[in-house]
Amino acid sequence: MTPKKSSRWPDRLAWGAAAVASAFMVFALLTAPPLPIERTEVLAGRLRCPTCQTVSVAESPSETARAMREIIAQQIAAGRSDDEIIAFFVDRYGPWILLDPPRAGPGWLLWLLPPVVLAVGVVIAVLRKRRTGAGRFRAQNP
Repeated sequence: MTPKKSSRWPDRLAWGAAAVASAFMVFALLTAPPLPIERTEVLAGRLRCPTCQTVSVAESPSETARAMREIIAQQIAAGRSDDEIIAFFVDRYGPWILLDPPRAGPGWLLWLLPPVVLAVGVVIAVLRKRRTGAGRFRAQNP
C-alpha cells in the first residue's frame, strides 16, 4: 500500500491568511493618526529654540525648549491643529521662530535662491568645459 499524499491546501490557506493579516496591520499602522508624543516631536522639530538659536526645540536641552515642548503637548491635548500651534508660537516670537522660512512674502527668496545658484553654477561649468575642451582635442597634422 502506498502512503497517501497529504494535501497542501490547508498550508496554503494558512499562509494566505497570514499574508492578508500582515498586509492589513501594515496598512492600519501607516494610515493611523500619529500619537500625541509623535506630533509633539514633529512640531518641536519645526521650531527654533529661543535660547540656543541654532537647534530645534526638539533637540535643545534648555529649560525654554522644555517649556515649549510642554506647551505644544498641552495644545495637542486641547485639540488644536498643527497650524494653530505653529501660529501660536509665531504670534509669540515672530516668524524667526520657524526653522524653515515661510514660503510667502520675503521668505520665498530663501526657497528660490538655492536652485537658482545651482542652475547658474551648472551653466558656468558647461560653458567653461566647452571653452577649454574645444582646443584640447584638435586633430594634429603630422
